[in-house]
Amino acid sequence: MFNSYFDKVICLSQHKRKDRWTGFEKEAARIGLDFDFFWAFEMDSPIESFCYSHHAIMQQNIGAESLLVLEDDCRFQNLELWDECQVNDWWDILYFGINAKPYLGHPTPTRIDPPFFQVYSGYTTHAIGYKGNMVEFVADHYRPETKEMYDHWLSTKVLKYFESYVCVPFMAVQAPVHSDLWNRSVDYIDTFKASEEYLKTIQ
Repeated sequence: MFNSYFDKVICLSQHKRKDRWTGFEKEAARIGLDFDFFWAFEMDSPIESFCYSHHAIMQQNIGAESLLVLEDDCRFQNLELWDECQVNDWWDILYFGINAKPYLGHPTPTRIDPPFFQVYSGYTTHAIGYKGNMVEFVADHYRPETKEMYDHWLSTKVLKYFESYVCVPFMAVQAPVHSDLWNRSVDYIDTFKASEEYLKTIQ
């Protein structure tokens, strides 16, 4: 499915989190996905590891016409929508799921032809498709040394300047899991549900 479209499919994980990467291997086998792991850098803090690892993925894939970057808690759903995404491939960046709740100061997304919404802000990095121009842009412009969270940088400095979209219903969510980034168990399912419901209200 995805392998026939994307030049590369990368999943970010950590060697020490066998529970997470084996969970993703099972998910990939379930949908017949071929991918490569990118093992996160071991750094002084989880935030640094997160930021530098995402940036390195982009740096290492400059020249690809398209790239799908996943995180090891990604779980797929509603994959029948992928046919629409391939036909309507005018996007630069495609979120397979996003935290797009109406936070203060966030521009309102625009409803395009179903199932697409153009988004100008939003968070999460568990499943994002990039066209080649976006891979190069991120590699050239994101500065992980600032420790600005990668998804915050995308939300505040990138999405509104490019063709940035998400499908509803979402094609990927995050499995509840212990997060080393936040040092606690996290469950974003309700956040994704709330974001979907919010997007559905936009006419």
